[in-house]
Amino acid sequence: MITSKCRRKCMTIIVSSVFALSGVASAQAASVVSPANGATVDAKPTFQFDFFDGSVDVELSALPDVMTAGRHAGSFVDPSAGDFFILRPGDPLPGQAVWGQLPLNAGRYYWHVKTSNYDDVLPTGTDGLWQPTMTLTVRDEPIVFEGWTFTARRIRTKKRCRTEVAVLGKLVYTDNVDDSNRGARYSITVKAGRKTVGQLHGSLGADSSGDYAGIVCTKAAKLSATATLRDAAGHVSPGTLKIAIVRR
Repeated sequence: MITSKCRRKCMTIIVSSVFALSGVASAQAASVVSPANGATVDAKPTFQFDFFDGSVDVELSALPDVMTAGRHAGSFVDPSAGDFFILRPGDPLPGQAVWGQLPLNAGRYYWHVKTSNYDDVLPTGTDGLWQPTMTLTVRDEPIVFEGWTFTARRIRTKKRCRTEVAVLGKLVYTDNVDDSNRGARYSITVKAGRKTVGQLHGSLGADSSGDYAGIVCTKAAKLSATATLRDAAGHVSPGTLKIAIVRR
């Protein structure tokens, strides 16, 4: 028997339990599950949502300021990056999406999501609205040595030796740091057979590519070369082995 003294308190508990069991609690509105607030993520992070049929806008910014009026109200004033996902129940990993834009630069970001839940059974109280702002940190990932060229040409000179060969080419890399911190040191080893005939060292700028050139002394008609890149954080990335026929 429920006494009059506890009737109001008991009814509150019963009603709360019914709402929780029926799945209409506001906590179940379409939202993001991970990354968690303050998490450290890869340059192309994976997002997990609590619904499987709908769409999601993701927006990141270096500053927390959001629009306060107009049709873009709620979005960041100065967004750094953004992505848009379509979620389908038949996806290999339902409710999950991987960042599909250019890799994010290392650093701390403010971020939020705006969801549209296509499943009418679930509550959609947050649909069409930017949800609360969170933070995440993108880790500084190793430099990516994307590719390079290596050519060799015999030149006529007597400054160093009579069998000088000019070696030259281009190096291309990516690194998820901002322009002020982007750059790389290269090291190239040139061989004739098993013998090392020259080494080249230099630096590349923030534009993620650069030319190199040097001179080696050899009579060989074919040369091989290996190269490595090192970024400002000390990460090292090797390139593929290159073979060049010495042109005249």
